[in-house]
Amino acid sequence: MIDWFSGNEGYIQGALVAALLAASVQVALRAGVLSFASVGFYGVGAYGTGYLTATQGWGTAPAAAVVVIITVFLSWLLALVLARLRALYLAMATIAFVLLVQIGALAWDSVTGGPLGLFGIPPALGTGGVAVILAGVLAVNALTQRGAVGRRLLLLRKDEALASALGVNVRRQHQIAFVWSAVLGSLAGISQASLLTVFTPENLGFSVMVSALTALVVGGTWHWSGPLIGGVVFSWFLSAYLGFASDYRGVVEGALTVVVLVFLPKGLAGLSELLDPRRLRRAAGTPTGGPGGVSAGVPGGVSTGPDRPVPAPEMGVSS
Repeated sequence: MIDWFSGNEGYIQGALVAALLAASVQVALRAGVLSFASVGFYGVGAYGTGYLTATQGWGTAPAAAVVVIITVFLSWLLALVLARLRALYLAMATIAFVLLVQIGALAWDSVTGGPLGLFGIPPALGTGGVAVILAGVLAVNALTQRGAVGRRLLLLRKDEALASALGVNVRRQHQIAFVWSAVLGSLAGISQASLLTVFTPENLGFSVMVSALTALVVGGTWHWSGPLIGGVVFSWFLSAYLGFASDYRGVVEGALTVVVLVFLPKGLAGLSELLDPRRLRRAAGTPTGGPGGVSAGVPGGVSTGPDRPVPAPEMGVSS
């Protein structure tokens, strides 16, 4: 077991960071905010923590705390500036923000190391520390997927006008989602810098945004486990087991994405629903039993009605 972990630790670390970055995009999407700004704050987290620890002698914990506070402040200001933008316009504005961060990293040699990057970052977190951070993030996302919070997020995503009519402060909820997304992106950057002990401008840019979004879509855009599944598939499975096809990795990733989008619109996380025994019995026309499933007193137990009750309406919003 120890030998297996040692041989795969690099892949595991990559999967953990990729899952954090994908989760940062997911939390914004769940609230109806199409934003890639978290990838920019991924760079802010990595460079900020790296600069304070590698050149100023700070400990990793206080440096990370300061960087997260700065991330909250900057992301809140950015949310105020972009408050009137929606959908594609918001996405394009946040992409521009990511490119600005990358340009700043190239130009600000005294802090970022310029094109060569920042070296000598202390490896304080380790694989276990990043795993704990990711577990906490996924736990929060799982809890907010259910109950009143989950219904509020669904309403925001489906119909902002209806959400506002029902008393939801749409702008405030979008800002909170935007800031939380930025914090997760910053944590991913802090983790990446600590694990690799180096961070360069090549770790930012359009390709990172595409990778995060692709991992999320393949794993499952709306399910809390989607980022983890996507991170494992793209940063572990494809790297560890398809290394022989490294020259064609882009083709393999593209083909996998298309297959998932066509046959599994809910991502790989949706397989749990497709393989649900109750769903399979309904698809096969087998009575599931219980009230309404089998008619009492009918010979042979022939079903006299639908296998499942009609769901109650959800304030006009389709789930």
